[in-house]
Amino acid sequence: MGYLLSEVEVDPQDPAFQHPSKPIEVFYDQTEAQNLEEERVWQMVEDAGRGYRRVEFTKSGGRLAIICALDEADLAIQGQAGTWISDN
Repeated sequence: MGYLLSEVEVDPQDPAFQHPSKPIEVFYDQTEAQNLEEERVWQMVEDAGRGYRRVEFTKSGGRLAIICALDEADLAIQGQAGTWISDN
């Protein structure tokens, strides 16, 4: 198995940043969600009656920069889908 480490450059002025809509990560109860909104400045939404989740923006496109290719002997990756970056 191999891994590809990459970044996608996006426009920091893209309106999608102002309206995140993709729920990610774990579910929180209402109190935890409110605390995280204040402490970490996260945007949270109620998700299908199961609790509250952090939301990120969804965007397709941007400039892809491949950083390196690794095999399983080099690195084991855990986590979620990619993170968006910008020059600014």
